[in-house]
Amino acid sequence: MKTEVLTRLALNRISSKNNCSKTYLFSKLIMIFSLLLTGFELQAETVLHPAIPILDEQGVHVLDSGKNYSARMTCGTGGCHDYDSITSAFHFDMGSSEARDDYGKNHGVSTLVSPGYFGGYNCMGSSNPDTLAKKSNASETDFNDKGVAGWIQRCSGCHMGGGWMEKDRNGIRYDQTDPATVAHLDGDYFNRGTDENNQPASIDTIKQWDWKKSGVVEADCFLCHADFTALIKTDPQLTVANSDDAFDHADDLRNTMLIDGGYFNYAGTAILEFLNLNNTADPAKNKTLLNFDRDTASEDAVHTGSDPSYALNLNANGKPALNWNVNAFDEKGKVEIPMLRFPENENCMNCHSTSNSRRGFYGFGEDATPTLDEDGIPIEDYKDDVHKGLTWTEDGETRPIENCNSCHSRNYYKALSNTNNVDLDANHNFLKGNSDMDLRNDLDYNPNALSCEYCHDTAETPAIPSGQDSMLNAHLEIWKANGDMLGYTADSLSRITQTHLDGVSCQACPITEQVARGRSMPIMFRYRQEEGGKLK
Repeated sequence: MKTEVLTRLALNRISSKNNCSKTYLFSKLIMIFSLLLTGFELQAETVLHPAIPILDEQGVHVLDSGKNYSARMTCGTGGCHDYDSITSAFHFDMGSSEARDDYGKNHGVSTLVSPGYFGGYNCMGSSNPDTLAKKSNASETDFNDKGVAGWIQRCSGCHMGGGWMEKDRNGIRYDQTDPATVAHLDGDYFNRGTDENNQPASIDTIKQWDWKKSGVVEADCFLCHADFTALIKTDPQLTVANSDDAFDHADDLRNTMLIDGGYFNYAGTAILEFLNLNNTADPAKNKTLLNFDRDTASEDAVHTGSDPSYALNLNANGKPALNWNVNAFDEKGKVEIPMLRFPENENCMNCHSTSNSRRGFYGFGEDATPTLDEDGIPIEDYKDDVHKGLTWTEDGETRPIENCNSCHSRNYYKALSNTNNVDLDANHNFLKGNSDMDLRNDLDYNPNALSCEYCHDTAETPAIPSGQDSMLNAHLEIWKANGDMLGYTADSLSRITQTHLDGVSCQACPITEQVARGRSMPIMFRYRQEEGGKLK
């Protein structure tokens, strides 16, 4: 067979490299066989969410109030979902439920207040020395770099609201707390670098933040469930020549214009201006829910990085003026919104691009597709992922490996053949193992994500590209072929190989040649407690 000949030629070419390590050989073997596997590719498609009214924070229809949309009222209180349960999940919590003022002291770094991004180790995309203020501070000297309001402005680019962006460390919504009852220098209610009107001030200034004025950042469901590739611009001021794309404008509107501007409760409304409600192929039906009232000719235009720049026009109450599109709603005041069932690669990597420098992982976008040279040999590219484009079958359901859901989603392999699979209160805690973040340890292996060991060894039908009957024999044969087992007695080979598998995790070998943004990335190794309690 042609496939078999190509496989043998490729293997012979690889085996001829005498200076190859067993890690190099094994990774190349997996890559070649993976490229030869035939799999179907399911394109992620949006589905129309049942028609719903869009409500503001008081539960009033936005067409009547003209105010910003509220996820809590639209989807939770006035809708069908358990909003509080969803927004207490891992990605919303980020350590806030485990925060305490003595956390850092007990862990050798006194400035830390939690094990997560909320007051713990900061943004992994670069060196970020900012630290979150403790809940209780005896003096201004004790007050760290930012209070929660400043933390929201610093971190909104990767955090979708809800959780710590909505409720304080006691679980109380910030804007429902009586300002007169707030203790002096409470890190949840005071901020460094802003004045009593929430306006920028010197770094020496520490004033109480006006949460009644700013509101809170409720959960922005569409950061995960909107198709970023289908965003559009409908404001003629933004469709001029050389204008940046809809995603960049949505991102800058949310983070720079609204959150940095102190309009926290408007943040979730930003993407609705760019979310195309048209679920057909006819561009004449393109429409969005609203436009923010803006002025690109204003002398106060804010340079956000996206062109054209503009200033937001404010209403009589000093809030961003909104022009809701009455034609987007049906005669009952409801709207059907196209949504992704599960986040796509672009949604995840919008925040998890930090994994580029942490683990040399670049997601499952087009850059991850392996390319072959004229001889059918994979061309070295540090952004490639051997799993890209393959499929995995679990519980009789086959899914493409095109995003993080393949390993980390609880419901990705549920049958879609009927509507009974729609779980209105779906558990939003993703599947996790025991990572280097000492966060939400109650979720470790509860259950585990689809791990290397599971898919390639212990699953009912494991994926073993070499065709061997076990991963032990697969490793043994390639090490023998590479000469790594020379000098060992024949009856010891299986035992020696098993010793390696027992003590070295699957992830430890393929990541030795990782690159972070074009530069070689040194990897630090540590022992980790596996699902069965073993250290590897």
